[in-house]
Amino acid sequence: GKTQVKGDIKVANLDAPVLDINLPEIRIAFADIRPFDPSLDVLPVDGRFAGKANVKGNTNKLSTIKADVGISELRYGKAKITGTLGVENLDRPNFHFAIKSPYLNIDELLGEETEDEKAPKEEENEEKSGNPHGLGADVRRQLAKVSGKGSLDVGRAVFQDMTFKNFKGRLVMKNGVVNFKALDFDIYGGHISAAGSSFNLPARHTEYSLK
Repeated sequence: GKTQVKGDIKVANLDAPVLDINLPEIRIAFADIRPFDPSLDVLPVDGRFAGKANVKGNTNKLSTIKADVGISELRYGKAKITGTLGVENLDRPNFHFAIKSPYLNIDELLGEETEDEKAPKEEENEEKSGNPHGLGADVRRQLAKVSGKGSLDVGRAVFQDMTFKNFKGRLVMKNGVVNFKALDFDIYGGHISAAGSSFNLPARHTEYSLK
């Protein structure tokens, strides 16, 4: 296939592995990896990734883990994504990302749901019937530990069959509460600017403030 990975992988103390992974050249063709697991079928068959990655830390002490990924090119269909993303301290994750793309079709990237996935499960119905938030209690507890910041710039984005143009987002998250320092986009012939909006993701019921 067209997939290639070059770099160094060092692992010390196999009882509690300490990782030092440096991969300066990663090239992955999605068609090469899709056969390995059915869950990878969501990846566009024509997609590919080029970039680099670094992972360091003691797997027995999640607070020491740090991972960074550089995206030289993430391409599928008409989309070409570049940028960086990373996370550190998996006990209380702190993330960062900076993503740019002239075109981004999120529906295409996520793939089509199967009929089984669309069919509501009894357990999910029980959870959602008493929780308009739509997120499970375990997920909310995990989100309450998450902080970070990110930026997203997209010339034209498609999500749930809606088209957004000139999308610019700047967000800061602290303990699961997201604050948008900038949120601008064009849609349906108009312009929306919602800087200052916030979302409390760990809340039992949806808490949001739109500006």
